Amino acid sequence: MPKYLRIGIQIFRNAIGDIAVIDYGLWKDDDNKVGFTIAQPIAVFLIWAIWLLYIFFMLIVMLNFIIAEVGDTYNAVKE
Repeated sequence: MPKYLRIGIQIFRNAIGDIAVIDYGLWKDDDNKVGFTIAQPIAVFLIWAIWLLYIFFMLIVMLNFIIAEVGDTYNAVKE
């Protein structure tokens, strides 16, 4: 499986609430038996960056939803 596909799958798993510890050691190339590759820190950074962006945008969406619901309830009670 390509590295970036594994990163995307791990980000999706984190987004839906999978709290398993990520095994970063499995992300090295199968052909290259070097313990720490250049792609590993990039992959870790991408996971954290995309996850933080996801959380930020979901916060905005949920706050917008709550404000809309409070406004609808206020209008219903006022009428």
